[in-house]
Amino acid sequence: DLAITRWINSNIKGTSCTIVLVGATTSKSTWVDYEIRHSWDKTGQGVLGIRIHNLLNQDLKTSTPGLNPFDSIKLKNGQKLSERAKLYNPSGATSAEVLSTIRNNIASWVETAILTK
Repeated sequence: DLAITRWINSNIKGTSCTIVLVGATTSKSTWVDYEIRHSWDKTGQGVLGIRIHNLLNQDLKTSTPGLNPFDSIKLKNGQKLSERAKLYNPSGATSAEVLSTIRNNIASWVETAILTK
């Protein structure tokens, strides 16, 4: 656990925004929860999520969307983090279209996350 914590902390250090790729089981991950909390509370970074369920996996299948991982995190003022951190659901009917949506918008999504922190 200590090695994973150190790895996450070292990868966050020096960045201004954490992007969470949200799949079917993301909200259940202890380490994703830690990364979000550490980014928001300890480093003061912007945080955003991007749903990836519409991308094809290695079996050429799409998965079901997962829960919003920001819903389960409460801020010091009692507000849910999901009220501050945006979860994007990229449009597109194919993986190529979804990836294009992400590519064309990620810079503005990151800037918005940093500014709304």
